[in-house]
Amino acid sequence: MPLFERILVVDDEPLILSLLTRVLARTKAEVIAVSSVEAALAALDTGVDLVVTDIQIAGRSGVEVARAAAQRRPAPPVIAISAYAEAADGLALGQAGVVAFVAKPFTANDILEVVEGLQFDRGFLSPYFI
Repeated sequence: MPLFERILVVDDEPLILSLLTRVLARTKAEVIAVSSVEAALAALDTGVDLVVTDIQIAGRSGVEVARAAAQRRPAPPVIAISAYAEAADGLALGQAGVVAFVAKPFTANDILEVVEGLQFDRGFLSPYFI
């Protein structure tokens, strides 16, 4: 049984969403894929163990998703992904409780490496930046 049983993936780019869904399914987790902040907030209410979210989602921010995840108990770790991250985003993401950042473009191995690292460090989450 995987440590992360339910993974929420949030991205408004259909190809990226599909890629992340396929890659994260390799971990044997149930992957919930959504393309909007609204759908992500609803999915958080169903309970998830890990969140992977784009920073820019159809005019909104993945920081909203990270903040909402941080308010859950237990709070799932959040991995942020983006091609357009700036220093200000990094500060906001850190304050929202994001534990890892992966820059686009990324490979399947980049994502799996971060997820596996978080599984290994689950008792003591340390930030990852790829």
